[in-house]
Amino acid sequence: AKDPHPPEPPSLQTCMAAWRSEGPLPYGCPVDTPARAVDEEVRQCIALFRAGKRLPTWCPADTAQRAQAKSDASPGDAPSSSAPSKASSTNGGPSNGGPSSSAPWRSAP
Repeated sequence: AKDPHPPEPPSLQTCMAAWRSEGPLPYGCPVDTPARAVDEEVRQCIALFRAGKRLPTWCPADTAQRAQAKSDASPGDAPSSSAPSKASSTNGGPSNGGPSSSAPWRSAP
């Protein structure tokens, strides 16, 4: 029989914090928590870039291009899922031969 009072799932912020600490995700966290956490970090980098502030070292090297791509997108589009995937799929990977091929978004253009 189903529990009439199921436990409350953890908040998305709790799940992202657990993922960032490299611990196991609590039961009830979305399976796309890692992708959501990375998307949030990219949004933070874009906001800092647009505000003219210094970017942390962990921000992608192509933050300026991502900010431009998001500002070019029409307001009705959903740029949060399309912009990072385009950049990561066209930016090389193992075939680019660079020292950071395991993290193509961190390689210099």
